[in-house]
Amino acid sequence: MKKFTTDIKSQDVEKIINDKVETIMADEKFCAHLNDLGFDEKTIRENILIIVDYYNDYKVCSNCTNVSTCGLGEHYIKRIALNDNLLTFEYDVCEKYKKINRVKNLSTFCDISDEFLTKSAKNDLKKTENRKQLVTTFMEILKKGSKKFVFVESKKGCGGTFITSIFYKEIVFRNSMSGNYIHAPKRFAELSENLFNNKAEFAKKMDELQNCEILVINKLSNFNFNEFTRNNILFPILENRLSNNLTTIITSELEYEDFITLLNVKNSNKDVRFKQINELLDSFERTSISTKIKIF
Repeated sequence: MKKFTTDIKSQDVEKIINDKVETIMADEKFCAHLNDLGFDEKTIRENILIIVDYYNDYKVCSNCTNVSTCGLGEHYIKRIALNDNLLTFEYDVCEKYKKINRVKNLSTFCDISDEFLTKSAKNDLKKTENRKQLVTTFMEILKKGSKKFVFVESKKGCGGTFITSIFYKEIVFRNSMSGNYIHAPKRFAELSENLFNNKAEFAKKMDELQNCEILVINKLSNFNFNEFTRNNILFPILENRLSNNLTTIITSELEYEDFITLLNVKNSNKDVRFKQINELLDSFERTSISTKIKIF
């Protein structure tokens, strides 16, 4: 009776092993990854329990959409290697986490959520017609082409923040550029406060925004401009960046003409500074995103 029980347990174990091997072998991408590491079906079977554990972590990393909510709890991933039939473990920081940190280290201001920083142009931008033009424009910037100044009209929910976040990350990371991605209502309010209460901090922040290699000013239309903030914050930033040919991207929830009207705070075409800003913004290529998107 005892022997019969042992046989049953052995059969159960064999079935479990077979089921797990079958699961692993059914995932072609993971199998190709194991093959690159030196595993074949025989060595997979021999090390199946360890490989299953590795597979579970591998799936979490492969399906990651937001490193700030990492399913593993840490940003370290475990790798296995087979050397002379000896299974060894290696640990490294997650590539997505390293990339995000690299972008943040190259930025003084990076007002982008970790969720958006985890996204990629290749996997997460749907190729609808009204985005193709914008994607093409950004690709030319990535390739250090002629386009340097872009004004993006994007209604709420149409993906202006999402798309510009992805491309800011790619531009900064690929080219190791100094850059800033700012949420205009937040950062312009800070600058306005600093201008009155901490002029040294104001000068430091303005220098960073005026001279970084790439600047994205997101939702500029959402800041409540007055003559003072327009003339002492927006104008110096734009004037310096355009005169030095520094890549500048602006997003607005207002159409271009309505945004220009917003900047005419005196409601007068004789306003000299307004005319100067209008001329500066005329240098920007204009594009729009009009279809709302769903971000999963």
